[in-house]
Amino acid sequence: MKKIGFYSFRSDSNSFIATQKSLLQKMGYQVVELYPDHSVKTVLRRTRETPLIFFHWLENGNSKHYFQWLFLLFVLRLRGIKLVPFFHNKGLHNGSEAKKLVALIFYRFLLRISAATVLLSQSSKQYLQLLAGKKVADRVFYIPHSNYINDYPLDPPDTVNRSRDKMRVLHTGLLKPYKNLEIILALSKQFAWADIEFVIHGYFSNPKYRENIESQAAELPNVQLIPEYIPEEQLPWVVSGADLLLLPYNVESAMNSGVAILAFSNRKRVLAPAISTVLEYPEDLNYLYRYSTPQQHLEQLSEQLLKAYTEWNQDRVAFAEKGDILYHLVEIQNSPEKVIAGYTQLFQSLFPPK
Repeated sequence: MKKIGFYSFRSDSNSFIATQKSLLQKMGYQVVELYPDHSVKTVLRRTRETPLIFFHWLENGNSKHYFQWLFLLFVLRLRGIKLVPFFHNKGLHNGSEAKKLVALIFYRFLLRISAATVLLSQSSKQYLQLLAGKKVADRVFYIPHSNYINDYPLDPPDTVNRSRDKMRVLHTGLLKPYKNLEIILALSKQFAWADIEFVIHGYFSNPKYRENIESQAAELPNVQLIPEYIPEEQLPWVVSGADLLLLPYNVESAMNSGVAILAFSNRKRVLAPAISTVLEYPEDLNYLYRYSTPQQHLEQLSEQLLKAYTEWNQDRVAFAEKGDILYHLVEIQNSPEKVIAGYTQLFQSLFPPK
């Protein structure tokens, strides 16, 4: 097996996809890039000698995609090509209830006809079973999200600034509605009394959402909004300038977080719901919470931020040392070698030696 198909949406800023392709190439495989804007004919031509295709984020498609994909998946199966989706999210992040339902039906169908499913975190298996059933959950392979250590040309400086007056709380990445930026703004109002600077730094893909957040943030003196794309090589510098990363994701759809892995790779702790990625690490190293309603979300978030702020004020060195522990854990648990080992196990199982 020399060729591996990689089906995902086009993106110039998705470091996860770039890393996965690089590791597969390091293993000696030729990665055949496939995209939703390819016609069925193009995909079939490019995959003539490809025994396996990995699928990424197909739950984020639309009705036009789904009809094309159903036909494509049927033909690929007839050809004997093994289909292996990555289980990134529980479902569609944004959209109407009808769109989410259609996405869920398609996603369940894809999972059930696949030869296997890749988990990026161990605890996500429970959500896979709820979504697609026990048979699907029994044919999974765990391939951890690769860390970001040594991914950038320069190491960021040590920014454990013990003399800084304000705690810097950062939210970064692609700025989308499911990441609940509104709740960060509400939280900043509750903590107007504290020496905390809330920084939201990233790119808005939705102009209307950006306009809405900008208008609200402009009235909050403790919020710094930087609505711009961050070049890959500058990400470690942005993250290292913070004391804590704030990730108040919508748990109805969110399950994994590359930003959390980026934080740990830069010795930073996170304040987040107890999603699958952060549950791979000891809970006492981060500030985790669970919620079921928007009101409860803000309450739990506020409680955990107060805890973090108190500990940061009491001993900034001890606060930072837990970030060092996370760094050493992600260095081992999410090493490129562990990712390669996961791929190797998957390939040996699906294509046993004759």
